[in-house]
Amino acid sequence: MTLVGGVFEILTKRKGLNIKFNNFSKHSMTKIALLIFFIIFSRLKNWINNKAELEKEQKEKRRKKLEKMVQEPKVEFKDSKYESARSDMTEKVSDALEQGLKASASTSGVKRPCVEKKTIKNKKKKIWYDHLTPVIAV
Repeated sequence: MTLVGGVFEILTKRKGLNIKFNNFSKHSMTKIALLIFFIIFSRLKNWINNKAELEKEQKEKRRKKLEKMVQEPKVEFKDSKYESARSDMTEKVSDALEQGLKASASTSGVKRPCVEKKTIKNKKKKIWYDHLTPVIAV
């Protein structure tokens, strides 16, 4: 089988065509192969040309999106009750924090006084093999 015949078999199997090329002459097979290669390369050329345009469009979309994100919001939120409640809340929190700090400063650092101190015996620290009995006998 020639190279051109192999190419045709690969192309027909990929496309699902059941065409046998044994009946064609080598000259006609080369013409068909050249035609197929021309179609493939023209599609590749068109894709490469369109790829640059697609990249430009994507960059333009990204730029527009970023510009839209940077713009000031169109909806303005104005509610005097909310603003006053918000400022009152911060004042209340700061006052409560100051009162808590004053209360903690006035008391001693110990929460519960220790009534009785227990003495703890100093135990001998054991090594992991102390519990083993000696194996060697003299």
